[in-house]
Amino acid sequence: MNIYRGICVALLCLSSQSVLAYVTTEHTLEVPYEILPIDTAVPEQQYFLGTLEGFPEMYEMVFDATTTLSLAIRAIDDSSPESLQLAGIIIRDKTARGVEEIARLRADDTLWESERDALSALPYFVGGSFSEEVPPGTYRIEVSTPNNISKYILVFGDDVVSTGYGASLSSVADMYSFYGVSKIGMIRSPLLFYPLGILVLVLLIAGTWYWQRTQRTPHA
Repeated sequence: MNIYRGICVALLCLSSQSVLAYVTTEHTLEVPYEILPIDTAVPEQQYFLGTLEGFPEMYEMVFDATTTLSLAIRAIDDSSPESLQLAGIIIRDKTARGVEEIARLRADDTLWESERDALSALPYFVGGSFSEEVPPGTYRIEVSTPNNISKYILVFGDDVVSTGYGASLSSVADMYSFYGVSKIGMIRSPLLFYPLGILVLVLLIAGTWYWQRTQRTPHA
């Protein structure tokens, strides 16, 4: 009985633990070229799950002090020629003096190497990135392809911090929905793979212990 109580305690501890994670945001634009705000106060790394539907998408972030601006573009599927042509332009709004171009994330300047997301275990292709210290101000990034038909992930920030297990699992579920992959595949995520592996091991040990007890021959 004690071993089963230990399993329950382990599962309760798992559900309340903190893990390194990010937060996901999927949006639906009401009108073309609508500006999507990025909350720079969010401590976690943010994944913006976007779908280009005939026009570029624009994000805006405001910094009140000198800050390191970190952005990266990911493609999630190379089955379409468009998916590996994602590009970005970062500008600074100078109000009365117009805008200043900060950087261009060109599709042709990257090898689009395939990697796997550490939390979801889903594959992606590494696109353009930018990470530099910038002065206070309003910044925008435009994400586009030649025909503006593609899914993409815009990663904002590089600080991966601890968050609740439930919130992390929710972010992974969002990623699987965005990819159009069955949530059964979430078993590949370290959030489930390792805990379930440990649980199976514990159950095997418990089963072996119980079987050995039932096989013991009482002494005369």
